[in-house]
Amino acid sequence: MPIPLSYNSQAVDDILRIGLAMPVNFGLRRAKIVNSRFLNGATYGEGPITAMNDEQGENPKTASRRSRSDAEVLRLLSRVRLLSLDVDGVMTDGGLYYTADGQIQRKYNVRDGVGIKRAMEAGVHIAIISAGASGSIPERAATLGIEHVFTGVEDKLGIFEGLCEKLDIGLDECAHIGDDLNDVPLLEAVGCPIAVADAQPEAWAAALIITEKNGGAGAIREICDGLVETRANLKKDDASEA
Repeated sequence: MPIPLSYNSQAVDDILRIGLAMPVNFGLRRAKIVNSRFLNGATYGEGPITAMNDEQGENPKTASRRSRSDAEVLRLLSRVRLLSLDVDGVMTDGGLYYTADGQIQRKYNVRDGVGIKRAMEAGVHIAIISAGASGSIPERAATLGIEHVFTGVEDKLGIFEGLCEKLDIGLDECAHIGDDLNDVPLLEAVGCPIAVADAQPEAWAAALIITEKNGGAGAIREICDGLVETRANLKKDDASEA
């Protein structure tokens, strides 16, 4: 059984009901957001993120989640105990750099790193699960203090399920940030699936939240700031009730 949540679910409901200090500016295009490229003449990857009607949804596994309110998205973020990150296209902009001797190098975003550290300090477990070669990933993870690092992974969902079992965390208490086809099974499995703004259409279709920023350009920071804010507000509310 998953470890019980350390915060008061009633407190979450109260915060969402009366709007206590919940930030509206931490960057997420929240709620009723998936597949909005079909609306208002917007094309994939551009235009405002708005609601998509359920009847337009191609994926029955996610269609029922598209009508969730902003409050429901905040509720989901507040429940996340484990955040999984893809690397190429999420932690980076998707570009690969090769040295003269054929070694792979990547460019990471410092602000994303700060967000990751803040989220871990707030009690969120962080994992890296990448299909890419390991070049620079272990070093980046070590710098940030991330213990759960998996590279060269073909079955991301299988690896993630094993990690959840080890940490005694349910899939419904997890989020994954992805950008491409190999993220879709994991996105469909977790309680809070997230795609970066410049993700592939298939990742958008599987996501509940789409970030304002592109991969490698602050997308992770948006999510981490949201996770930190929800926990800060819950602690304040618990303190006021004590």
